[in-house]
Amino acid sequence: MRDNGSDATTLRARGGPCGLTVRAADLHRLAGLIGHEAKELTREAWRSRGWRADADLALSAPLSPATAAEAETAILHAAGGALGVAADATRLGSSVAMAAWTYEHAERAAEGLWLGVDDAVALRVGLLAPALVTWGATGAATCRFGGDVPGLSQGCAAAGHSLESTLTAHPWLVEHLVHGGSGLVAGLSLWGGPVAPLAWPGGRPPLNTRDASRGLQQLFVDGTPLVRSTGPRGGLGQPTWQADTGGVTGVGALVRSLHTTADKPGGAIDIRRVTTRGPGRATRTAYIVNIPGTDSWLTPPAQWHSRSAPDLGGNLRLVGDQSTVYSRGVVQAMERAGVPRSAPVMLVGHSQGGMTAYRIAADQSRLRATGSRHGQAFNITHVITAGSPLATMTVPDGTRVLSLEASGDIVPDLDGAPNPDRADHLTYSFERDRGDIGTNHGIDGYEGAAAGVDRLAARGAPGAAGFVDSLRLDGFLAADDGTTVATTGWEVSRAVP
Repeated sequence: MRDNGSDATTLRARGGPCGLTVRAADLHRLAGLIGHEAKELTREAWRSRGWRADADLALSAPLSPATAAEAETAILHAAGGALGVAADATRLGSSVAMAAWTYEHAERAAEGLWLGVDDAVALRVGLLAPALVTWGATGAATCRFGGDVPGLSQGCAAAGHSLESTLTAHPWLVEHLVHGGSGLVAGLSLWGGPVAPLAWPGGRPPLNTRDASRGLQQLFVDGTPLVRSTGPRGGLGQPTWQADTGGVTGVGALVRSLHTTADKPGGAIDIRRVTTRGPGRATRTAYIVNIPGTDSWLTPPAQWHSRSAPDLGGNLRLVGDQSTVYSRGVVQAMERAGVPRSAPVMLVGHSQGGMTAYRIAADQSRLRATGSRHGQAFNITHVITAGSPLATMTVPDGTRVLSLEASGDIVPDLDGAPNPDRADHLTYSFERDRGDIGTNHGIDGYEGAAAGVDRLAARGAPGAAGFVDSLRLDGFLAADDGTTVATTGWEVSRAVP
């Protein structure tokens, strides 16, 4: 049963076209331009003062002394005014440069302060890890085998629910703990002895969340993707496109379609082909790729023999800003499905699926920037993510991103920072807390938020309306009754020796 418990009547926006982003480098550049213009204006002002001694003006002065005096006065006034403007410009340039310096160092100081606090707290958690593990294991064993003790089972259930509800009600606790991931890992490393840091990349403990994830993912196997079609095949053995009954009327319909894909066995993705009529009734085709989230939580060594591609190790690799067997498999599926490189493509993902979509978009934008000698890139124009931590990952250039985050979902906080505040990345957060980590993170809860984006767009909210209009412009949404949608299904797994 699908729980659309959130109507997402209140969506809080971050980023998008209405956001304000200040880049210190741009401010420094602006200050330099203003300073340069001030110097040029000063030079011209002093040059114009020399016109008072112009030979023609001096020769004509006896003929009309009053007019000559007026001309000299006008020259002095013009030069003086130019010098005044140049002085104002110089002060403005200095103020802009000082503002840039202040912004830059204030942000660094604030980030350094928070990182220091988070690292200090997380370090103590790492140092106390053996005691915490022992305490937790003892409590778990007591709850498991002490069922005959009156009231014990109820007490254990209440304690577990209390811890879970505390985390879902205060997800910032998770964000700060992850933000201090380097301190946590440093504390854990001390229990491994003096040689423990040598096991980390570069032979030193990690300095941030991204480095910590890269170190931890070394315990997991990534591997080679295996991609196979799960739908019917044509006469030549090629995958065939089937009619898709899912809607493409708005963001809500897109997330509902993703939910349908997520209900399939692990590793399943769907590639949807949308055919609409554009301006002048010309037929156009766009493609939507549905990418579900994690389907395996196996840890080493069991993970080494698992065929699951979207697994726990993949999450660590993505937070560490690395490609995964899942992301590479999705690209291979797009290639085998015959998605044209120039056609508009939108990636829609939940949880690790959203992270995978974000990573693919970044990889393809990087491929596009390096030129055809490295292969032709797919035209990833849009990405929609639901409940995905993205802050540590490379930002895809030239791609519009819409992210949905529930207040009680701790998974988007597992990157230790908020999503980037960019004009082309719009994040909507909404209130939804059922007191259960799994329920809060479930994709069904995000359907209501996606429908809320459609309602905001209908009311003309700039961020939502701009994103939805761009989807319609690129042919992802139904433009009239003549729109047709077809789907081909694929499975991405890992090759196991």
